[in-house]
Amino acid sequence: MSKQNDKTSLKMKLEAALLASGRPVYIEELSNILKVKPKEIKEALDSLKKIYSEDSALELVEFKDSYMLRIKPELAPVAKKFAERPFLSRSMAKTLSLIAYYGPVSVKELKEKRGSIVYSHVKALEKIRLIKKEETNGQKMYSVTDDFFKLFNVPQSKDELKKTLFNSLQQLEGKQ
Repeated sequence: MSKQNDKTSLKMKLEAALLASGRPVYIEELSNILKVKPKEIKEALDSLKKIYSEDSALELVEFKDSYMLRIKPELAPVAKKFAERPFLSRSMAKTLSLIAYYGPVSVKELKEKRGSIVYSHVKALEKIRLIKKEETNGQKMYSVTDDFFKLFNVPQSKDELKKTLFNSLQQLEGKQ
């Protein structure tokens, strides 16, 4: 197989992996699974990013050390009508919204608002790096990461974020 075909094959494998995952995937995870050096993964992803920056409904979003293939935000309303299962459950999304709205916030405060389900939510949200933990006066406090803002395309300004989240929480409350 020629070097050009190797690159094309790698790009196709990366597209398949990113599309199937539905979440940000770390370069080291792609490297381990595909048995390709991280540098080659990065080069192929950079090439894919150029392809998707043109006339495509998809975009390749780069986070700190991970990538996600997703539908461009302006086309999300169309795609949403065809989606079967969301990235986060409604319950986990509500917990994440509370962390974004009130953060930094303790698990104790979250438990008062949401119940004991927050323990599993916090663990899962930390694992996918949408929230981070910091110790303040011996207490674990949680807040959203930069990846949260990038993933959900929400404003980083605390006031604007609170308005956006308040509206989203009101909609969730109305649907339950």
